Amino acid sequence: MIHGFFDGVTPYPFVRLYVSIPSLATGYRPVSLLLDTGAATTIIHPASALYELAIPERELDPSGWGTVQRVEGIGGATPCRPLEASYVLEHNDGEYDAFEDTVLVAAVTASNRSAPSLLGWNLLQHYRLTLDRAAGAVTLE
Repeated sequence: MIHGFFDGVTPYPFVRLYVSIPSLATGYRPVSLLLDTGAATTIIHPASALYELAIPERELDPSGWGTVQRVEGIGGATPCRPLEASYVLEHNDGEYDAFEDTVLVAAVTASNRSAPSLLGWNLLQHYRLTLDRAAGAVTLE
């Protein structure tokens, strides 16, 4: 079982996992991702990219990207860069799950600069998700 959390600032559930994006040489770094059952793919927004994954800001400029995928969301359309990533989710007992999958790294826009990164169905599909806001419990089984 993997425990997530409610951050105490917003009413939304988060899960902390380790992410590596080899083409950006990030190594495995912990990132807190907002659970988003409406997102098909995990998305790294600029705040996480810059401060949690230490991705240089120049890498968030779509003018230098070969492939751009536009993602529609609450803040409008955002250009994203699809990249291969490795994800590690740690269970309470010390075991872990590892996945190789796509991640979308979002360009910096006025509406997403401080937005949380999103944990999408590409990873959520592997788990049974339980949310209990009253008890402050988030679990992935």
